[in-house]
Amino acid sequence: SFINEETPLFKWGIYIRPPIKNIKYNNLTLLGDAAHPIVPFVGQGGCLALEDAYIFGNLLIKYDSDFNKTQNVYEALRVKRIKTIANMSLRQGYLNHISNPIIVFLRNIVMKYLPSLAIRSVREKIWSYDPKEEIRNLK
Repeated sequence: SFINEETPLFKWGIYIRPPIKNIKYNNLTLLGDAAHPIVPFVGQGGCLALEDAYIFGNLLIKYDSDFNKTQNVYEALRVKRIKTIANMSLRQGYLNHISNPIIVFLRNIVMKYLPSLAIRSVREKIWSYDPKEEIRNLK
């Protein structure tokens, strides 16, 4: 077989950093993991990176390549969403790694029998997000 008892296995930690307050610095704008390295428990790192690029590019068009205006609006839009997703991911990581057997049992019951309740915040805060609408609502 490809993997056997002699196959070396490695274990890497998952680290967090303090929440980022700014994603623009003079003429530098952070997108993707540079702007928001978050824990992987809701699987949104790549999605946020795509949103970043989409929104930044569309803001450049909207503001006729006014880089400073684009940076300021981009930061205002993205920091709030980044914090929301980062907090959701941390919370999900905590829920995934609970060790109390009673709480694990209750969590699993909710996931099995009330899945719509279990994923409600994901549906409302992640899946229903519309970057086009976000840009359209700008003044």
